[in-house]
Formats: sequence, structure tokens, C-alpha cells
Amino acid sequence: MGFKGLNDAHKRNALPWFLEAADHLKGFCCVIAVEKRVGKMCIREDMIPTMTSRGILQSQWGKRSLEQMLRVVNFLSIFMAILTYPGQNVYWISDEDEIFANPVKTLDTKRLLESFTTAYIAHPLGEVGLGTTTIDEEDRFDEDCASIPDLVAGSTAELLTKLIQENGTLPDVPARLPSLSRKSEIVADWFFSSRHSLAKYGILCSFKGPEHYRIGTWTVDDSLIERPPGIWLPPNQ
Repeated sequence: MGFKGLNDAHKRNALPWFLEAADHLKGFCCVIAVEKRVGKMCIREDMIPTMTSRGILQSQWGKRSLEQMLRVVNFLSIFMAILTYPGQNVYWISDEDEIFANPVKTLDTKRLLESFTTAYIAHPLGEVGLGTTTIDEEDRFDEDCASIPDLVAGSTAELLTKLIQENGTLPDVPARLPSLSRKSEIVADWFFSSRHSLAKYGILCSFKGPEHYRIGTWTVDDSLIERPPGIWLPPNQ
């Protein structure tokens, strides 16, 4: 039930029922969108050779893929610090993303996750594991759970891209929701509606100027996209 697979009419027809079932999960679904103009949030020019020489990275990483990995690991560690309790087991199940492209990259990602969680989390955790949906059992539970953020990410990318195309930038004032494909419309309506036990939250990192970006929440209410003030930050802080 991935976003790209919704061009299939049968899957698209089943989408509202799938999202209704997802709403009954006891959990937290968050989409974090980063405007392309923000550029580097986590890496510096000398970071890859330095981390490689120190044995922190053992696979070959490009700047773009390492930036992606560090963003994901950083945000995930923050959420683990906020949402977990002492002794809780945590399992990160991802789709087959570039940061898990091979076993060595997976170990690099795990190594960085351990470093970030050690820095961010004051309480001891139970077992911490990570893997991809390739380890899914026959019940496809892991695959279905991973489909939820995939749907939200795909819909969010279309929504914000069209918003920029229509306005030239991401507006700081409430803006009219752009016209979306039917699949994105269904997912966006679901994501920004509070129905059952699944909590849902949108975070947006947008460009302010060279070496500065804004982090804040965003929502859709009555066909208007709204962005509370948020905070402005220089990179690497």
C-alpha cells in the first residue's frame, strides 16, 4: 500500500479502509518535510573523511546520502528521547532506503543511532534493533506499518511542491490548499483529521536565507494551510 502503488485502482479504492484501520493504532505518526533550499543541516565539508578515518563510517557515503542518514537518525533519536520510557524495547523498521542499501551501511547507521541516542536519552532502554521490511513475516504487519509513513510522505511531497509552484515559496500566512491528485487528497484529509488513537503531527523545515532555516509545525484546516510562528535556526545547532 505504498504511495507510488496507488496508481493501481484496486489499491486506491482500498485506501480509505486502510487509513481507517491505521487510525486505531496506539501510536504517533509524524511527517517532517525539509525544503530543498535548506541544503545541509547535519554535515560539513570535512565530515566524511574525518568520520571515515575515525572508523565511524566504514561504507562509501556521498554527501547527500550521509546528510539523509544523519537527519533521520537525529530526528529518530529525539523522538525516542521524548516518547520512550525506561526499559522499553525499540525496533526501527524502515523500507529499503539508501541508508540500508547494504550490510555495511546498515552497520554505519546503527553505529550513529547508538551515538545519538546515548547523547539524547537520559534513561536506559531495553533492546534496540533496526532492520528493513525485508524481514517481514507472513502477516505483513511490518510492511503495512511502514506503508503509513510512506503514504504520508508521498502526499506531503506533492502538497508542498504544488504550494511552492503556485506561490513561488512556502507562504508564512495561511494559504489555500492547492489542487491535489485524488490519492494525495485522501491521505492529507486523513492525516490532518483527529479521529481515533493515532496521534499525527506535521513538522516543516523551510528556508529563510543563507545558513538559516525555520522549524515549525504546519496543518491543514478548512482547506487552508496554516503555519504557526516556529523558530529560526542557523545550521548545525
